[in-house]
Amino acid sequence: VPDSGVLTVGNGSRQVKLQFLQDHLLLLDAAVPRQIVPWHPSGDFQAYRLTIRGNAAQLYIDGTLTASIQLEVPVAGASILFGDFIADEDAFTA
Repeated sequence: VPDSGVLTVGNGSRQVKLQFLQDHLLLLDAAVPRQIVPWHPSGDFQAYRLTIRGNAAQLYIDGTLTASIQLEVPVAGASILFGDFIADEDAFTA
């Protein structure tokens, strides 16, 4: 989906993605959609935090636990990625 941003966090064995869409957020287990979260961006600053503990991923918005999913898809390599689904130089990996 080219009109969306994605934050990806991987701990070396599991990976969670947070996809920002126009009217909702989507939490993915690697590439598998797991949970839709209603989202109504207000224009105010918001802090987003993704955590992975064991096989569970949590999404916090402004310090409030908003969603939690179980991660089942194994992946290799730890990573942090923010960008979109287009493979180009606009995305970066840390």
